[in-house]
Amino acid sequence: MKLNIKNFLLLFAFTVAFAGCGDNLLKSQEKKEPAEDAVLELENGNPDKAISILESALQDNPGDPKLLSILSYAFAARAGVEPLKLISKMTTVGASTDGGPQSDSQILLLFAVVPDATAENITDIDRAVSILLSDIEPEERLPGDTLKLALFQTASLVMHMKAIDLDGDGVIEVEELASFSTASASSLLSQLAAAQALLAADPDDPTAQQAAAALGTYQEEINAMPGDTMEEKLKNYLAGSTPQTT
Repeated sequence: MKLNIKNFLLLFAFTVAFAGCGDNLLKSQEKKEPAEDAVLELENGNPDKAISILESALQDNPGDPKLLSILSYAFAARAGVEPLKLISKMTTVGASTDGGPQSDSQILLLFAVVPDATAENITDIDRAVSILLSDIEPEERLPGDTLKLALFQTASLVMHMKAIDLDGDGVIEVEELASFSTASASSLLSQLAAAQALLAADPDDPTAQQAAAALGTYQEEINAMPGDTMEEKLKNYLAGSTPQTT
């Protein structure tokens, strides 16, 4: 699957566009803006330093959408989330390349492309989501922020599900769902719906549409599960129950 070049640029080169105030990042002899410093730290694989720079800059410029947008990406980077790898898997996971059977719970196949579901990583990806969702007004979001939000929401959703898999075998057993509360299930369902809606909102972007369709498939799979409520259906979906027949 060939990714839309628009998404490639938004997901990997967006920081240059956001930080570039018409200045050349390579002009090291000139004093750089905090956003530029943070971008360079991210390019050098130092999300902790980038976060420190951005949080300090936001004390003087609270609510700055450019700083917040890059800060969101920095938290996702520290969590180990790779947006392009995630969206590539999302748009191909539904197809069986060998003609064999597909997993009843296809969303679980995304476990392989998200980082370990440690408490620290989950906290960081949830912070990335909350910055884009709550700290930046929708009308002030920068190009690419909506797509990033949808992907970060999806990463958060999958990582929270992955955390249920206590033995890390890629399969969620009924016993592992014992502590999975109705409130947690409801939150994950809301996150899935929100991410799908954001991706579907750009009809001109075929990659976003493919990803939206993948999330829509997950929603349909969950809805097909036995259960009196959507929360019960999600638990049965994660446990690999057989879909209902009509």
